[in-house]
Order: sequence, then structure tokens, then C-alpha cells
Amino acid sequence: MFKISKKGNCEREIEQIKQCEIGRRKLEGFKNAITDPYYIRDVDYNVVEFPEAMQRLTGYTEAEAKRMKCYDIFKTEVCKDCPITKAMNGKYTLNNVGIPIHNKKEEEIPSLISAAGIYDENGNPEFGIEIIKDNSTYTKIKNSLNVNAEDLISISEELSSTAEEVSSMTKTLSGKSSEAYEKNSEGLILSQESSDKADAGVKYAKEANESLNIVSNSMEKSVELIKNLKEKSEVINDIVETIQQISAKTNLLALNASIEAARAGEAGRGFTVVAQEIRKLAENTNISATNISSNIAEISLVLSNTVLQITETKQELDSGESKTKQLLTYIDDINHISEKLLNINKEASEKAKENLDISQKQMNAMEEIVSVSGILASMAEQVRNEIKNLEEHK
Repeated sequence: MFKISKKGNCEREIEQIKQCEIGRRKLEGFKNAITDPYYIRDVDYNVVEFPEAMQRLTGYTEAEAKRMKCYDIFKTEVCKDCPITKAMNGKYTLNNVGIPIHNKKEEEIPSLISAAGIYDENGNPEFGIEIIKDNSTYTKIKNSLNVNAEDLISISEELSSTAEEVSSMTKTLSGKSSEAYEKNSEGLILSQESSDKADAGVKYAKEANESLNIVSNSMEKSVELIKNLKEKSEVINDIVETIQQISAKTNLLALNASIEAARAGEAGRGFTVVAQEIRKLAENTNISATNISSNIAEISLVLSNTVLQITETKQELDSGESKTKQLLTYIDDINHISEKLLNINKEASEKAKENLDISQKQMNAMEEIVSVSGILASMAEQVRNEIKNLEEHK
């Protein structure tokens, strides 16, 4: 029985050795399959394995790590209530739990922790293996995405607000442009009317100038005729003076004849009557000639005054003609200015129409920007939600 017992114990030991070897090989295969940094510690938190990947992550050598407790290496808040110990005792695994660790330089490293227990043949925990993934890149990307999402939301809100303000300003500008276009259209009509009036003014001024020329020429002819008439009056006046001289001589002869008839006595009485009649005729002729001379003098004075008046009138007409020509020049200048103003108003009207079209396009563009801002804000919110989903399912 003893031999059998010894033989049985030996067989059990051999079997245990085989099982340990199998377990060791499985563990080696498991460790070789792990690409991320990992370490193994016992139930008393002593580090028993600390591969090179873990050394690079933490900055500790394997020799340094094996002289330390795991919580002194990683210095995390959860070490006080170690989740790995809980998993080992509860015989469950941890998968990608976000726990920040610290390296030898006290730098925080965002990490994803996965852990499981290693048990003996009785199911009691002997070791714990912990895989630590450096989550810095993901965290930076996540934080960057969060920041970018927040910035995108902020930018989209600012863009939307600015676009709304610009849209409001554009609407106001569009209204002003519309009013300006209407005013320019009215100005264009007024400019056209002004140009037409200026053309009519030029026409009437030319006609008035021609009429003044005709009147001036007529007055020149009238002056010539009156001068001729005055000259004729002077000739008549000379004739009247001759008649007066003849009348005076006739009167003197009649007086002498009366004297001679008186000397002749009774024989000269008949001749006395004739002499008296001749004397009366001479006196009447002299009176008539005097009246004619007086009338001619008055007519000559009137003609002189008329010539003077016509001359002054002609001078005024000449001055009026000069002023009319100057006025015609001014009206012509006004006409040119009106034409330029008309062209300017046409260009202004076209520009106002273009500005109105541009304002409408800007308003449409601002509305599109507001719409795009809303889409950007929605996309940013989706990015933020996706980040939350990743956090929840990592």
C-alpha cells in the first residue's frame, strides 16, 4: 500500500508539473499574443513581470518595477479601491476602462485598462494581468474634436448671428437701393424733361434772336427813311424861306405901288386897290409860309426825336440781341449740362439697378450662410454626440 501510495503521489506530482508546464506555455502564448503594454502582479500588489513595452510607457526599468508595488508605479486615484483586485476576486474581466496613470516623470497618461485574474487549480487568484493601452492620441483627438466641435458651434453661431445682421443690413441696403433706384428713375425723368425744356429754350431763344434781328433791321430802315424825310423837310423849309423872301419883297413892292398910286391921285386910285390886294396876298402868303415853316420845324424836331428814340431803341435792341446771344450761349451750356446730367442719371440708375441686384444676391447668400451655419451647428452636435457614444462604448 505504501508503495502504491508513493507511486500515486509521484504520479500526481508529475501530473501537476505537466499541468503547470501546460499553463506556463499557455501563459507564454497569451503574453506573446499581447501587443499592448502589460504587466503581471500578485495578490499583494507586487510586480512579477514588467516587459519592455511597459518600461517604455512608464519610464521604469523591470528591476525598479519589481521592487515596487503597482500602485506606487501608476499612482492613480482608483488604486485605493483597486478595480483589478475586485475583478480578480469577482472572477470577471475589465475591458477598456478609462483610467489615467502616471509615468516616472509624474506625467499623466490617458489609458484604457483591461485586466483579468490568473487562478490556481482550486480557483483561487494568484496573479493579475493588466493590459494598459496608451490612449493619449485618442484623448488628444477626442479633446481636439470636442474643442473643434465647440469652436465649430461657436463659429456657426457667430456666423449665423453675423449673417443675420448682414442679412438685416443687406435688406436695409436693398430697401435703400430700391428707394435710390426709384429716386434715380424720377431724376432720370426730370433730367429728360429738363433736357427737353433746354432744347425748347434754345429753339425759342434762337427764334427771339432772329426776331430781334428783324426788328433791328426794320428800325435801321426806319431811321434811314426818317432821315430822308427830315432832309426833305429841310428842303421844304428852304423853299418856304424863299417864299417868305418873295412875299416880303412883294409886300414891299405893293407898299411902293400904293405910295406911287397915292401920288398919282385920282388916276392911280384903281392901282391902289390892286396894290392893297397884292399886299394882303403877300402878307397872307408870309403868314402861311411862317405857319408852314413852324410846322416843318416841329415836324423836324419830332423826326429828330424819333430818330433819337429809334436809335436808342435800336441800341437797346442791339444790347438785347447781345444778351439774347449770351442767353442762348447759357441755355446751350445748360442744355449740354442737362445732357451730361441725363447721362449721369442714366448711369446712376443703371448702377442703382446693379446695386439692387447685388443686394438681392447678397441677401440670398446671407440666407444660404445662415442655412449652412445651422447645418454646421448640427454637424458639430453630431460630432459631439459621436464622441459621447465612443466614450460610452469604448
